[in-house]
Amino acid sequence: MSREKPVWLGHTTDHKSIEALLSQEQYTAEELAELTGINVLVIENAVFEHKLPAVVINHDIISISRHDVLEWLERTSPPSR
Repeated sequence: MSREKPVWLGHTTDHKSIEALLSQEQYTAEELAELTGINVLVIENAVFEHKLPAVVINHDIISISRHDVLEWLERTSPPSR
């Protein structure tokens, strides 16, 4: 999985703080990318391939629930040793 540098590793941003993002129940693809460090294109592909549930209107990802994100991350993460 492609990963960008997460906000909490020194990435500067003018967007919401990491604390604000962590407290949300719904995310945009961009917010989720910022929070996790996963490239937004990977997130969008997961949504459009029906691997990550989301509210999509006219090919625009409107929101992704925290619950669905956590389940998706659990399914796609390599097993721990």
